[in-house]
Amino acid sequence: MQINYKINGEFQKLYPKTLSGNVTFNNGQTIEEWKQEIDDIINKKEDKFEELWSGRDNLTGDSIIRPSKRLSECNNGWLLVFTNSKTLNNFNYYYVPKIHLKLPLNIKNDGIKVLTGSVGGVIASKYIFVEDDTIRGHSVNGNGDNAESGLHKVFEY
Repeated sequence: MQINYKINGEFQKLYPKTLSGNVTFNNGQTIEEWKQEIDDIINKKEDKFEELWSGRDNLTGDSIIRPSKRLSECNNGWLLVFTNSKTLNNFNYYYVPKIHLKLPLNIKNDGIKVLTGSVGGVIASKYIFVEDDTIRGHSVNGNGDNAESGLHKVFEY
């Protein structure tokens, strides 16, 4: 906002820094405090893509992956990186959002189906169980074309 202000007979431009310090919300917070809170939230929520687990796992029935940070502690969730089981190519990415933990799931029976690809046009299906601190596999993940793709990394996003 610009204001013209007369000083010693001459008009000068006056730019007040803000008037919002005088405005208070019903909760007692000023506009400047609210703006700072929003800036802090935005800065905190930037994706860091911190690596939480690394290895090679086909996520078969006996597989239990324990990322170094719980799903509930991540900014938005986990990013799962799948690759060809034998070589580091054919990268596939799958997001598991934190909202997954809020769904009314029977953790023992309700899983997530992840479609991945591999060499030679193979389409693999991975059936996984995601809890706050673990990713568990299923025996079907080691059968046929499903064995052609495996989990390579888990990142926070």
